[in-house]
Amino acid sequence: MAKEEKDAELFADIQNDLEELKHELEKFSMQIMMTGPSDKSSCFLEIRPGSGGTEACDFVAMLARMYEMWGINEGYKVTILDQVKGDIAGFKSITIQFAGEYAYGWCKYETGVHRLVRISKFSEAKRQTSFAAVHVFPLDTAAADSNAQSFLGLDIPASDLKVETMRSQGAGGQHVNKTDSAVRLTHVPSGIVVACQSERSQHQNKATALQMLRSRLQQKHNAEQAQLKAETYASLPENAWGNQMRSYVLQPYQMIKDLRTGFERSDVANVLDGDLQSMLEASVLFFNKK
Repeated sequence: MAKEEKDAELFADIQNDLEELKHELEKFSMQIMMTGPSDKSSCFLEIRPGSGGTEACDFVAMLARMYEMWGINEGYKVTILDQVKGDIAGFKSITIQFAGEYAYGWCKYETGVHRLVRISKFSEAKRQTSFAAVHVFPLDTAAADSNAQSFLGLDIPASDLKVETMRSQGAGGQHVNKTDSAVRLTHVPSGIVVACQSERSQHQNKATALQMLRSRLQQKHNAEQAQLKAETYASLPENAWGNQMRSYVLQPYQMIKDLRTGFERSDVANVLDGDLQSMLEASVLFFNKK
């Protein structure tokens, strides 16, 4: 009897291991298709309500929880970066970061309008349709393609710098006229030029100039990111009826359907609890076959 119980436990353990291995193999086969320049990156996911009032804000909270649970289940580091609460319920906006390999590759096709149909908790138990817009963008872009997430705290490669020294031109007495203490730095890839002559030593001036250059590069990167984000938002469809890419129907029947891929699931509670991987896989397959 004891041997049979041990055999059953061993068999169950083997089955669990096989399921995990199958899951990892399926993920790997999908990741082979992720060849975009940012597919391997971490990502940000923003959600905002569309038409539907309080119901739409609550839908934002539902989606945020779904994505957060998915990220945790898949081993990503999930961080809520920003959130603005709704007047009654849910959120007016929320931004989530998923840190880890291929987060953007998995999530990027979630960008678009999502539609919820259910009996509202906020309007006398009437069936209501509401909308929310999801926008996904990678943590790193070509504008910062130096393996640096921030220029402010990292060294700039020496090969990217042109360093020139000269005598200071301002006040400072005899000392500044006798030594080439002033420093001018040119960041060759961007063409940004900074100079410093306020310190007495060349070393100090170079250190200050590097700080200035890092700040200028970060400012340039932020401006490019903002422009890219604005252009992406402008290309998104209107956050309302007729533009949805996925429908979440909770009443009168239960079905979550991706209108682009045709993939659907009736176990809506599981999906909303973060069991989203099969829908993401369907999107990766669909968009890589086009």
